[in-house]
Amino acid sequence: MESLSNVKLLSTILRTTGKAEIAVTGKSMEPTLEEHDLITIVPQDEYAPGDIIVFVYKNNEILVHRLLKVNSRYYCKGDN
Repeated sequence: MESLSNVKLLSTILRTTGKAEIAVTGKSMEPTLEEHDLITIVPQDEYAPGDIIVFVYKNNEILVHRLLKVNSRYYCKGDN
């Protein structure tokens, strides 16, 4: 339930202020981003391969990964 609350809170902040700041957890984006690094999320109209994106994944997890390829879907993975 906490994950869903975090997603709702993040969505509300992004809608009202246009940006949000979150702390990175985990090691999937090392060495680019380390655990506890603060990142600012600013929604864009378009994303390109190489961009770091934040998105909601299964079970309402908020993930930070690098965009690898875009066609009808977004393909991404962590840097580590």
